[in-house]
Amino acid sequence: MVYAVPHPKVPFLGVHLTRTVAGSVLIGPNAVPAFGREAYKWNQVHLRDLAEMASHKGTWNALLRNRALVKVAWNELRHSYSRRHFWREASRLVDGLWLDELALESQVGIRPQLIRSNGELVDDLVIETTAHTIHVLNVVSPGMTSALAFAKWFSGGINSQLEWTERAFG
Repeated sequence: MVYAVPHPKVPFLGVHLTRTVAGSVLIGPNAVPAFGREAYKWNQVHLRDLAEMASHKGTWNALLRNRALVKVAWNELRHSYSRRHFWREASRLVDGLWLDELALESQVGIRPQLIRSNGELVDDLVIETTAHTIHVLNVVSPGMTSALAFAKWFSGGINSQLEWTERAFG
């Protein structure tokens, strides 16, 4: 895997390259807002989810107070609409990429991002519980949730009554 150094105020990785077990190279992702919890296509809009995001004070505070976030978001939107822009950014990481070799794939995922009401992006995962459930929120890394170390840590935090016990990650 090849990653650019992320911006310290915006926890998105930007364009990166990953060699698959089949030998091909995936270049991506781009982080554009999804307009719904399950909006896996660029043109899907779930009005209820969109209204919830738009009415959240933190969304507006993040956009107004975090210039780096706005800059990164604009750049990511450009990646979505310009293959050439996407290629240029990937080419800064690795020499020898050719624009005509890039193929658009339909592999997508939705990366959650909690935003505090003051507009600050939450960096770490958050565990919330109810009487019968344990919720892992703000899981910003699919690699983390598929890692055996995370599974061991998480399962070790559940007691014999199937309740979450506060634990520090590590």
